[in-house]
Amino acid sequence: MKKDVNVLIIDNRPIFIQNIRFLLSRYFIKKYKFNFYVKTEYTDAIEILEKFTKGDIHIDIIILNVDINYRNYFGLVLVKKYISKMKKYFPEVKIIISTSMNENYRINQIITKNNPFGIIMEDQTSESDLLKLFINVINYRVYYPNNIYEIIEQYKFDFFEINEIEFQILYLLKYGIKTNYLYHYIPRSNSTIEKIKSSLKDTLLLKNRSDEKLVEEAIKRGFLNEFEYCKNYSY
Repeated sequence: MKKDVNVLIIDNRPIFIQNIRFLLSRYFIKKYKFNFYVKTEYTDAIEILEKFTKGDIHIDIIILNVDINYRNYFGLVLVKKYISKMKKYFPEVKIIISTSMNENYRINQIITKNNPFGIIMEDQTSESDLLKLFINVINYRVYYPNNIYEIIEQYKFDFFEINEIEFQILYLLKYGIKTNYLYHYIPRSNSTIEKIKSSLKDTLLLKNRSDEKLVEEAIKRGFLNEFEYCKNYSY
């Protein structure tokens, strides 16, 4: 008798969803019967998980596209909060993260902050890699490709994080706002903002370097990127 496996896919790309459904149904047909549930937004996913807890549906695997909500550094914080909610409803659920990002620092952040059972690197994960991933995940084993372990090893001693004010300072500097004008956008005095900026430079080993170098380092570390936006601020 086939074992039922309930899979929630949180993604907004029909082709990706179709490929995952086809792959699982084709290669595991003898042992498992997959039941798929698809949502394109995190909030909708939380709602359906809440409904499932009140019924008799248990979600075994969640395939979660972090790109939906991860547009800046604090998008990663938002993703983590949603994942925490998902695990609250189904503590034993096995989460697989999917992303199109290719910046090593951000990939490391995604993994270390969320501890997924596996990760799908779009454009880098082959069909054979996907099969290995799902074989392991179905059997309650964490599976990352070798290059992911190399990334984790690369940043294992780097625990630096930024808070919301620091992020806003970096974001505004990126868009050319001078330090002595930042108080118009951030509820802090000029002197406080200058101290925070100097502290950031010290921490990132950029003492006495320019603001441009600070922004470059922030982009390198994944705190900012070219598509960055800052909610509730307009310039």
